Amino acid sequence: MLEVFADRTGARRERFPELSPREHEILEHLAAGASNKEIAAALVISPVTVRNHVSNILMKLHLTNRREAMVRYREGC
Repeated sequence: MLEVFADRTGARRERFPELSPREHEILEHLAAGASNKEIAAALVISPVTVRNHVSNILMKLHLTNRREAMVRYREGC
């Protein structure tokens, strides 16, 4: 199981090397349609922290909104 997780993490990092490991986690949840509150609960962090990560993801990937982030993530799946 650990190998599978490592492989998935590696694949995500290849696709979006500019994102941190935590930002990759946030993006995966975001692409699944989760709200900031849902992501915060799943990762045991505050919704404000999630909001900050989402903003960083959008900035780093040159996107304007969550929908674009979802589409961009799913294009590579």
